[in-house]
Amino acid sequence: MKKVLSRILAVAIAIVLFSSPSIVQAASNPVLIYDEYDLKVFELQPDPYKLIAGQSVTLENTTSGNGWWYVPAGYTVKLGYFLDNPGYHQMKVFRSGVNGENTMVYYDSQMTNDGYPSVLIPPQSEGYRYLVTATAYSNITISQYWGYVKVE
Repeated sequence: MKKVLSRILAVAIAIVLFSSPSIVQAASNPVLIYDEYDLKVFELQPDPYKLIAGQSVTLENTTSGNGWWYVPAGYTVKLGYFLDNPGYHQMKVFRSGVNGENTMVYYDSQMTNDGYPSVLIPPQSEGYRYLVTATAYSNITISQYWGYVKVE
C-alpha cells in the first residue's frame, strides 16, 4: 500500500512540475528605452504591468542601483507613468533623505482615472530621493513610466 501511494504521489508531483511552465507568464522587466536631456523613460517588456484591483507596483529607476530617483538640491523632477487602459488607480510618491532617512509620503493622488498621471516636484533646498508606486482600484495596464530631472 505504501509503494502504491508513494508512486501516485510521485506521478502527481511530476504532472504539476511539468505542466506549470506552460501556465506561468514571463515576468515583465523595466527596460530603459530613452535616456537623454535628463529624461529617462522605461518600457515594460515583454509585456506591460497588468494590475487588478488591490494590486500595487513600485516603478523603480533601474539605473540608480536602489530604485530611487535622486534629485540634487535646486533641481526639479517630474515623475509619471502611462496607462494603456485607464482605470481607477492611486499614484504615490515617497521621499527620503539621500541616505534613506526620514521616508515619508510626499505626494498622494488619491483615487483618479487619469491616463497619464504625473507629479511635478519643485526645487528643494537639499537633495532627496523619490520612489513612485501605483495601486489599482480597477484593472489597469502600465506600459511605460518616466522621470525628468532638470535644473531650474
